[in-house]
Amino acid sequence: MLFRELSFFLSPTLRVSAEDKEELERLIRQNGGVVAQSPAGATHIVDYTELDARRPELVSADFIKESVAFRALQDPVKYSDLLPQRTGKTL
Repeated sequence: MLFRELSFFLSPTLRVSAEDKEELERLIRQNGGVVAQSPAGATHIVDYTELDARRPELVSADFIKESVAFRALQDPVKYSDLLPQRTGKTL
């Protein structure tokens, strides 16, 4: 299964509708992952406001969606920092 041995904490700051959050939870579970109730022990924290390429465990919701769409675990670093793409700054 795609997310086997992975656990995801969906941060309260994640900017998605309740429907979209339920869909993320469904995708995680259907693909063998666990939806964690707290960030402690989670392998990935899904958050919109706290992305940081130096912390690849912080990912956007697109990490989940695109991993499922491509049927392969994507590189979390690609989903850890949107800022350089928007501003052109380098890390």
